Amino acid sequence: MRLVELGVFEHPGRIELIDGVILDMAAEGAEHGEVKMKIADQIYDQLDPAKHRRYVETTLRLDATNGPSPDIFVTPAGRHLRDLHASEVLLVVEVAESSLRKDTEVKSQLYAKYGISEYWVVDLEANEVLVFRPIGNGEYEKPQTYSAGELIHCRSVPDVTLELAEMRP
Repeated sequence: MRLVELGVFEHPGRIELIDGVILDMAAEGAEHGEVKMKIADQIYDQLDPAKHRRYVETTLRLDATNGPSPDIFVTPAGRHLRDLHASEVLLVVEVAESSLRKDTEVKSQLYAKYGISEYWVVDLEANEVLVFRPIGNGEYEKPQTYSAGELIHCRSVPDVTLELAEMRP
């Protein structure tokens, strides 16, 4: 994180820090960008700004060796990112176009370990959303799969719902 602050990277928005390893993120395709922004806008429209805040493509500092950059995440309002504890993050959304394996294996374990309340992976290829919810002990239950026409209700932010069919270009 200090290297980013020092300006070492030409494109710091395209890297993540996972388990102490700096990872280059794949370039974002047009469909990925469209779906991400539609979801971000819908979540923003549903949130009460006095209660919650939505971030898009912002580094989520979990600890000194983990700083993923999820597509979208939601936190309680009034908390500055530098003071935010990972367990306070209410929802993380990743849109997977070429990153499905990393999002469902590596990142799901990472987010569960740090107590992220709910994690959604939007699988563009399968046209479905995988919803991960905690079972305790730093683990998520097996993901629940929602097809494009089904309505998803966020348990950690009850005002938020999503229907993937409405998000596709």
